[in-house]
Amino acid sequence: MIVFQQLLKQRKLTLEKIIRDTRRLLAQAPEGILRIIPHKKGVQYYRRKDTKDYNGSYIRKEDMQLARNLGQKKYNQMLLKSAEKEQALIDNLLDYYESGNVNDLYDELNPSLQAVVSPLIINKNEQITRWYNTPYERMAISFNSPTYQSARKEDMRSKSEVFIAQILDKHNIPYLYEKPLTLKGYGTIYPDFTILDPYTLEEIYIEHLGLIMNLDYLEKNLGKISAYNKNGIYLGDRLLITYETNKNPLDLKLIENIILTRLHRAIIELN
Repeated sequence: MIVFQQLLKQRKLTLEKIIRDTRRLLAQAPEGILRIIPHKKGVQYYRRKDTKDYNGSYIRKEDMQLARNLGQKKYNQMLLKSAEKEQALIDNLLDYYESGNVNDLYDELNPSLQAVVSPLIINKNEQITRWYNTPYERMAISFNSPTYQSARKEDMRSKSEVFIAQILDKHNIPYLYEKPLTLKGYGTIYPDFTILDPYTLEEIYIEHLGLIMNLDYLEKNLGKISAYNKNGIYLGDRLLITYETNKNPLDLKLIENIILTRLHRAIIELN
C-alpha cells in the first residue's frame, strides 16, 4: 500500500505541472470560442466571441492561425478540467489511505474483538512476518568447511555471502538463506538467498558464483541457471546472479545496484 501511495503522489505532481502549464497557456489564449461547420469542400471555421454570438465570424484561410489557437484553447480547457478532476480523486484517495484503510482494519480493532475474529485481509507486514517464520531446513554445511557469521548470527559459506546479507539488511529487504526450492526436471536446490520483494511479495532468488574459474563448478551452475529459466524463473527477473574471480573481486556497489534496480522496477510495473 505504501508503494501505491507513492505512485499516487508521483501522479499528483505530474497533474500539478499539467494544471500549472495549462492555466498559463489559457491566460494567453485569444478571446472567443471556435465553431466548426461541415462544408462540401471540408470544414469552415468561425469565431464566436460570446455565447450570444451563435454564428460567429468566418475565419479566412489567411487567418487559420486564429483557428488553431482557438482549437488549442478548447483542448486546453478540456485537459484542465480532466486534470483537476483526477487531482481531486487522488487527493481523496490519499486522505483515505493516510487515515487508514481495509488492510489496517483488523489491527485497529479492540484486542478483545481481535481474539474472536479471523481477519479476511492480512496486511503486508503480517505477510512478511509469516514468510520469515515459515520453518525450513537449509543444506547442511560439512563439518570441516569454514563458516562465516552474518549480522543475524547465521552460518554462511563465504565472506561474500555475508557482505550480500549486509546489503539486504541495510535496505530492510527480507531474505532467507539457503531456503530449499524444487525445480521441475532438476530437483531440489538451495538458492544462496531467497528475498521477498517488499512491494509485490514475490520471491526473488540470488545465486552467488564465487568459484566460476573452476570449470566443473561453472558447468554445474550453468545447468542450474538453465533449470531456473525452464521453470519460469528468468535471469534478470526473479533470478539475480552475482560473481567474483581473483581478477574481478566482489563489487558490492554493483550488487547493491542490481538488487535495488530490480526492486525499483517492481514499483514502476505497479503503476
